Amino acid sequence: MPTEGWSFSVEEAFNITGRGTGVTGTMSGAFTSAGQPAELQVGGLVKRLDKVYLEVTRQPGGEERMALMLYGASKEEVPPGSTIRGPVA
Repeated sequence: MPTEGWSFSVEEAFNITGRGTGVTGTMSGAFTSAGQPAELQVGGLVKRLDKVYLEVTRQPGGEERMALMLYGASKEEVPPGSTIRGPVA
C-alpha cells in the first residue's frame, strides 16, 4: 500500500439503486483520485474496489458531510468501522 494518500473511516453504508454503494464517514488525507481503484479493509481482509468517487455536501449551518460512492462492493461488505484507502496501483 502507498505511504501517501487518503483514508476513509466508514460510519454507515447504503445501496443506491442503479448507482452502487454509498458510504458516509470521516476522511483523512487528500482525496485526489476520483474514479480510480481503492481498497477496502474489514478486519484483516482487504478487497480491491473498482472505482471510488467523493461527494461533499454542505448542510445549513456550514456543516460538511462526506460520502464515497463505491463500485465493486455491496452494502453488506462495508460494515461500520471498516476503512477505505487509496490510491492503489
